[in-house]
Amino acid sequence: MANELKFCPRCGQPVEPEDRYCGYCGYYLEEARRKIARKRARRKSRKEKKEEEEYVIGGISSANLAKGFLRGYGVFVTNRRVIGVKARKKGLVTGLLAGFMGGALGAIIASKRGGRLTREEGVKLLSELEKGKDFELFKDDIIGIELKKPSLVKTGHIIFRTKFGDKIKVRVFGKKEYEELLNLMNYFKPEAITVI
Repeated sequence: MANELKFCPRCGQPVEPEDRYCGYCGYYLEEARRKIARKRARRKSRKEKKEEEEYVIGGISSANLAKGFLRGYGVFVTNRRVIGVKARKKGLVTGLLAGFMGGALGAIIASKRGGRLTREEGVKLLSELEKGKDFELFKDDIIGIELKKPSLVKTGHIIFRTKFGDKIKVRVFGKKEYEELLNLMNYFKPEAITVI
């Protein structure tokens, strides 16, 4: 039984599962069992809520990323999905980053706390990203992530392939952006990555 008592909470003497009262001090054990059950239910509820909550792990927004013809794009990773954001709109993602990072170097998200946003920052940033979202892909739907490093003459890319046959490509012009995307995808879904 999950809320079984082995010892009396008052005197510490051993008790049996069928005992309603402690044989040593007379403490009512049923009340103690109910308290234990309520405490475990609250813990379980908090744990489930924490697991349900989506938050941003990290991302990058840069003029060296492009989807389509114009440069300026952002790719963000949550604990559940990848979100693409058009960064061409003046101040959209750069403003978000500056607000969270105090002026992000190269617009790369990397928190002061070990390279990650806090959970609270990630939840807040997610609500802002939803407003400017260009695409989203859920982790379970992604079957392949192809990364190609840019060279002096050719652009690199990141291509997401889904189990539905969809393919989304973001061109990568900078090596720093490529490295950050590779790190993010290794954290997000390493088993789906192919580097060419």
